[in-house]
Amino acid sequence: MFEKGAHAERLFYILAGEIRLEEIGKRLGPGHLVGEIGVFAPDEKRTQTARCETAVELLWIDQSELAQLCYQNPGIAFHLLRLITARLIQNVNSIEASAWRQAS
Repeated sequence: MFEKGAHAERLFYILAGEIRLEEIGKRLGPGHLVGEIGVFAPDEKRTQTARCETAVELLWIDQSELAQLCYQNPGIAFHLLRLITARLIQNVNSIEASAWRQAS
């Protein structure tokens, strides 16, 4: 789908299939958002590599449409802020757990 460090211009919603975030080995399936961190990152870069593990069906929204949607409905912006914060915490915990297992 996209490589770590690539320009992030879209946020995706998984309708069907499975995507794997390579750097942390996490799998995302239907009902999950992917690409939200890069869309809001100051440098607009992807923080993970996302690979399709199966055939996938996606919905997507680009940055300008998402900005307009957040402006019109601040509740969506607040929801995305919570989602991104939770995802960052999960990613850090996964990386720390992986580093601990490798050190053992």
